[in-house]
Amino acid sequence: MSDIKLGKLNLPRFIMNTAEKLADINEAGADGTKAKRLVREMQRVQKENLIKLKQPSVHMEKFNQALKKLNVI
Repeated sequence: MSDIKLGKLNLPRFIMNTAEKLADINEAGADGTKAKRLVREMQRVQKENLIKLKQPSVHMEKFNQALKKLNVI
């Protein structure tokens, strides 16, 4: 087992590998948290858009009123 010299410390290679693996896990966890936040944000926007779709828009209301005035409906 080879040692790595960091300043005055000699760390065994397996400790460095473990530290690298922990850093990778931490990075993956951070990415996972970002992904979860993104999914929650997308769900929130989707709910807002669904509510907007259920409500008639101002333009459609004006259009429907104009059609009623013309006795088309």
